[in-house]
Amino acid sequence: MRLLTKVEGSVLWIRKYNQSSNINMKKEAWKRKVDPSRLVFAERAPMNEHLARYKLADLFIDTFACNAHTTTTEALWTGLPVVTKMGQGFAARVAGSLLNAVGLPALITKNEQDYEALILELAANPSRLATIKEKLAANCLTQPLLIRSSTQSTWKTATNKPIRTILRERHLRQLLYQNNARRRTNTYSYPRIYSGSPTSSIYTP
Repeated sequence: MRLLTKVEGSVLWIRKYNQSSNINMKKEAWKRKVDPSRLVFAERAPMNEHLARYKLADLFIDTFACNAHTTTTEALWTGLPVVTKMGQGFAARVAGSLLNAVGLPALITKNEQDYEALILELAANPSRLATIKEKLAANCLTQPLLIRSSTQSTWKTATNKPIRTILRERHLRQLLYQNNARRRTNTYSYPRIYSGSPTSSIYTP
């Protein structure tokens, strides 16, 4: 709401959830002397229409402390810059990770003051925003977030193991941990651990 009062002619475009939330948000706008008509509620739409309307926006303002996840990816895919505030927990770091992966770390902030300042600067500086959009469009062709083959190659290099092997080893470690816990409490049992196929199994006393 503070940003709406500072950026003349701007609107906040958000997803419509239910009538109660819409009314409450309009009430809060009135309290802050913001015309409620500047809150635009987007209806549900087919996926192709949903993605197409990202082109009508100028800037995606991320939420905190739970970042946008899939929605951030959609915005970046369609060429819409995202400004985020990064926190400490996983949910508050997703958008930052996505921005790093698309080569736009300058859109990541660490506190509320910097977050609002960056949004205001971009909203008031169309030329800088246009430059960022051009960079995002170019990075869509080169950066790992939006190139499936690059992501697959990075995963293979990092692990150098088939995903099935990784999951099987993780499952084995979990069972061994549970066994050790049972030993300490004298409730040990003999779990069955599959090692490759349903017909080959081993028991670990």
